[in-house]
Amino acid sequence: MKFNPNAIDDWPNRIKSRMKALGITQEALASKMGLTRGAITHYVSGRRVPPLKQLEKMAAILQT
Repeated sequence: MKFNPNAIDDWPNRIKSRMKALGITQEALASKMGLTRGAITHYVSGRRVPPLKQLEKMAAILQT
């Protein structure tokens, strides 16, 4: 597997794309993760980086 440095910066778009593919809203993802919709908004906009534990939970919910 070749390292793609752009993938590091592209994670918010990957999350948004996966949410769209699964038909999951920010509100629904927030509810499943036990977070506020505002926190999810910050994550998918790239303004904040979620802690590893939250990323793992998000990955499980988004089936990645």
